[in-house]
Amino acid sequence: MRTLKTFSVENPVEFKQKLFKWNEQFYTSVWLDSNNYKQNYSSFDVCLAVEEFTSIKTDYENAFDKLKEYQSFTKDFIFGYISYDVKNDTEKLQSNNFDGLYFDDLYFFQPQKLIFLKGNKVEFHYLKMVDDEIDTDFYKIQGLELSNFQTFKLSNFKIKPRISKQKYLEKIAKVL
Repeated sequence: MRTLKTFSVENPVEFKQKLFKWNEQFYTSVWLDSNNYKQNYSSFDVCLAVEEFTSIKTDYENAFDKLKEYQSFTKDFIFGYISYDVKNDTEKLQSNNFDGLYFDDLYFFQPQKLIFLKGNKVEFHYLKMVDDEIDTDFYKIQGLELSNFQTFKLSNFKIKPRISKQKYLEKIAKVL
């Protein structure tokens, strides 16, 4: 179902930065990064999944059944998330927390392109319909300039609380 091609890179740290920069062009992507945490049984340092081929988006009702059906149908890698509200389907609970982002309760996608970095080896796992792009993508990634690569510092971000510290403490006191 997927075509696999492996390349070696001289500088895995630099390739990882370039891969992250290359990822910016895609609307749908998942970036999984070990952040150099060493594990005995880890199969990759970085995994990048891009370009949705198929997907499932649903509310919490029968979400796990729908996900199981979707996974059985794709028989492939899928990436996504399950929101907190899916609990409403598994237990007799209900919450009405503010959701300013309006995410679906469950979302998974089957990527067209998967790239794994492990040490100095890079594996491209592409669906057959895009496997003719493997070499082109590898060389595009390799050719990216990092001079414009920006790193963000925590000082660049301002966090605005939704409620004041006093109101938060009052709510906690009511619960206790």
